[in-house]
Amino acid sequence: MEILAKKKINITPHKSIYRKMGRSSHGFNESIAELVDNSIDAMTDEQKEGKDKLVVAIIIDTNQHAVIIRDNAKGMNEEEAAKAIVLAESTKGKEDLGEYGFGLKTAALSIGKTFEITTGQKGETKGYHFKYDEDEWENNPELSWDSFPFNEIKKPGDDHGTNIKIGNLKIKLNPIRVTSLKEDLGKRYRAYINRGVLVIQVNTKICKPEKIDWSDGYPKPFEIETKFGKIHGIIGLMKEGSQKGLYGFDLFRKGRMIRTYEKFAIPEHPTSARIMGEIHLDFVPITHEKNRFIEESEEYEEAEKACKESEIFKEVVKEARKKATKETIKKEVQEKTNLWEDYFAKAFKDPELKSIINPNVKTKEEKPQEKEEGKDNREESGKPEKVEVEKRSHKEEPEKKELKEPETERERTPKETHEAVRHTVTIFGKAFRFKHDWIYDPGLGRKSYKIDTKEGIFIFTNTAFPAFLATTDKPFYAAINIAEAIAEVYAKESGFGVDKMNEVKDLTLKKASELKNQLEEEKLQKKKKQKRMNCELCGAEIDFKSPLTKFCAECSKNRIKEIQKRYYSSPEFKERMKQSKERIKQKKSEDREKIFKEYLEQIRSSENK
Repeated sequence: MEILAKKKINITPHKSIYRKMGRSSHGFNESIAELVDNSIDAMTDEQKEGKDKLVVAIIIDTNQHAVIIRDNAKGMNEEEAAKAIVLAESTKGKEDLGEYGFGLKTAALSIGKTFEITTGQKGETKGYHFKYDEDEWENNPELSWDSFPFNEIKKPGDDHGTNIKIGNLKIKLNPIRVTSLKEDLGKRYRAYINRGVLVIQVNTKICKPEKIDWSDGYPKPFEIETKFGKIHGIIGLMKEGSQKGLYGFDLFRKGRMIRTYEKFAIPEHPTSARIMGEIHLDFVPITHEKNRFIEESEEYEEAEKACKESEIFKEVVKEARKKATKETIKKEVQEKTNLWEDYFAKAFKDPELKSIINPNVKTKEEKPQEKEEGKDNREESGKPEKVEVEKRSHKEEPEKKELKEPETERERTPKETHEAVRHTVTIFGKAFRFKHDWIYDPGLGRKSYKIDTKEGIFIFTNTAFPAFLATTDKPFYAAINIAEAIAEVYAKESGFGVDKMNEVKDLTLKKASELKNQLEEEKLQKKKKQKRMNCELCGAEIDFKSPLTKFCAECSKNRIKEIQKRYYSSPEFKERMKQSKERIKQKKSEDREKIFKEYLEQIRSSENK
């Protein structure tokens, strides 16, 4: 490249750059947090050591339409105060929260068009003050980059700290904004607040960190080493999970929260909805606006990988999944699963299914009177063994009677009995009791079962399997596993192959589903029948819609007519009609008199003219 001439140009930014800085992505809470960062960076030695507290008072003045941030930090000297208005100029180091030099200007200008700063240090009798006004700065030619007004002021020697007043606001102030700010700052700076070195006050309210309702044994502290530095924090499970996304980690950098409810190193899934904690990533770089980490950086990727592979994270994620799947097995799910077991027990009595799984046993129809005394009835395929047990009522209160000598178990006779079904299936002459239960084991597949020679077949549905979490009909999901497990036992006992096993599974599900549909239809018809009643007057059948429905439509009309007739002939109605007529008559008289007076006034007016 041939250079024809070497020149120098002026790259002084246009005055409008300040206004454009105010159009950053900072929200109101983030902008205030930027200014609180500056206060924390300016803590005195006594405040850092915990001998004194840094107090940051934030006043949201709706009358003056202004926001004031005042602190008792060490304040600024002349050089620091002068650099506070200069773009990207800062006296802070990399360990400070406000390390980029954009914080104060960007934060203040995102809230309002004007801001003024008054500051001073302890032991000094003079302080410093300057005011920036967006309109005046851009329109007044006397103001320039090298001649910005900066005042030296008198102050008491014991005073120290900084006062920032932001005016001509670009936002609307309301109670909701104030409450949101208070909660956000309490959460954002809880590391400093919990250490007892910082107090933040919004109007008259002190900001307090939110309290997390931890499960027993949580939270747990952790430290993880990486090649860039140490990660530390706490992790645990809440007693109740959040289905609104309010779970995960608050990510901190140098004690200041950068992100909240971040799904860092954990799956973003309902099973993780109990996981909560805080992670301090002091070595991970952030954007200059300090509202997010640079996720593309090597430091961030290394930190997330280290946390994800750590034992404590794996343990908490596993426990969260276990608790989440247990919560899905509610009482209703268990009851419906028990009903499926009943349907299966009855389905195994069906001749078509019985002829396959227990072909050598004749049905009742084939030998109705051949049962020998003492023979185990369970040898008939699938016929649930029914035993009489005492029926207990929990609603009835026992009557107080005279104390008697207790009867022995042999002498005692139950007052009332009912049949309890024991779920059994007979496969090639062998009777098995079967029972379903839930299990959580990430190492297993969809289901598992075991055969006990005394107890029978135990079938387990694995709630850790991903398909379980995806399904909405968990009882039917369990029913498929029950049918499949019994079909597999059939295949082992019979020696038949996969095709016959699938036939038994499908037929079992078919027969059980038919029974389910039939019983549900019967219940529905019974419910409909219960919701019908007879008219109290004519006896006609009517739909029961409410406790007030006692008559059919025709009788209701006749009753209304009868009630009207009685009312219209009553003395009360006649008296009300009489009073109504008198009021109408009096109104007419008053109207006539009013019209006459108006007419008389018109005549007098015309005569005077």
